[in-house]
This record gives sequence, structure tokens and C-alpha cells, in this order.
Amino acid sequence: MQSCEAAAAKLSNDGLDVTFIELDLTKLATAQAAANHIEKTYGRLDVLVNNAGITDAADGPPETASIDAVHRVMETNFVGTLAVTQAMLSLLKRADNARIVNVSSGLGSIEKNGDPQWEFASVKLIGYTR
Repeated sequence: MQSCEAAAAKLSNDGLDVTFIELDLTKLATAQAAANHIEKTYGRLDVLVNNAGITDAADGPPETASIDAVHRVMETNFVGTLAVTQAMLSLLKRADNARIVNVSSGLGSIEKNGDPQWEFASVKLIGYTR
């Protein structure tokens, strides 16, 4: 958290209006705390950018994937993102033209995952037999 606060301080020193607000997808209470802070300070939220996510090397093909790793990834990437979105919805509804932007890597692309010529297609098939 100190590095986040330092980054916010640097941006502020560079003349930007920046506020650090802790929001940890693995700590669901921080989503509501962030929403409360935004409500008290600004009264609304114009844009929510969901851009956080994790990977875990122990995740993988069904026969080798660690259930704990899959659980961590799903809790962070899906449940955590859902919790943040839910916490911010009432603030977004107060804005005239609110937007939710969900950002993903290519690994989240349905189109790319269905393309056998995609550069990562072979990685997805390691350990699979048909």
C-alpha cells in the first residue's frame, strides 16, 4: 500500500488531482469503503474501470489444476470484480453518462480462445488428449 500512496503523491506533485483509495479485490469490505469515500467526496462516479486480475501458475488443465489456485483466481477476477461493480452501481446511476469499462487481456477473449491459430493456442492445449 505504501507504493500506491507514493505513486499518488508523485502524481499530485506533478500537478494532477489524485487521491489514493484502497480497493483490494480479495478484501470485499474495501469495495464498500471505497464507494463510501467516493460518495462522501464526489457524490457520484462517472466511470468505473475494472482492470484488475491475477493469474496463478498452479492453475491449468483440469487434470493438473490446483483447486486452491482456481479458487483464488475466480475469487479475485470474478467475485471481486462483481463486488466492486455492485458497490459502485448506485454512484454510477447518479452520473449523467456513467460507463463501466471491463478490461481484459487476450486470455479473456472468446474470439481468440476459439482460434487454433492464435499464438497462445498451443499453451491452452498442453496436457490435453482427444
